[in-house]
Amino acid sequence: DCRKEKASEKCARSYSTKCLARFPRGMVMLLLDGIRNEVNAKCNTSSPSGQEYLKHAPCLNTNGARLHQCMRDLTLVLDQSVDAPQKSRLALSCCSFNTYRTCMTESVNGACDSSTKAYVDKIITGYAGDLLDTVCANYKTGSDACKTLPSLPKSTKTGRSASLLSPLARIVTSLNG
Repeated sequence: DCRKEKASEKCARSYSTKCLARFPRGMVMLLLDGIRNEVNAKCNTSSPSGQEYLKHAPCLNTNGARLHQCMRDLTLVLDQSVDAPQKSRLALSCCSFNTYRTCMTESVNGACDSSTKAYVDKIITGYAGDLLDTVCANYKTGSDACKTLPSLPKSTKTGRSASLLSPLARIVTSLNG
């Protein structure tokens, strides 16, 4: 619900402000700004964005397990990327985010109205477009930069993080040092 989403965004913003160094804080804030804008838009049910959300919500809820699995997979890969060689971390993170986008859109493809796939992609772009356009510009889906990355080593980790914020912050922090 909207109250929980807004509270979560504020909590993440507070954590980032208090606990992250300047560079990683800036990167995480780019993501949080996108999240705040999207949440505010969809939670205003009298706005076009709010109406669009209400149109797609039933099918998104029906496919929630698949959508949540996409997020768990992304969080696990980001957790594992922290342990990858430093020169590969950014690329692994960006490419895995693009894999996440594909997972999310394919999770509703065929299961929902065709416009829901476009809506999911639009929401992801709203959440993370600025971050992807700046930090991940060279790591688009299907790019040579993503295709030539080494695979992550098989890990026994089952996912340390319950949310995306912690591994994302650790990766960005590791790039600065």
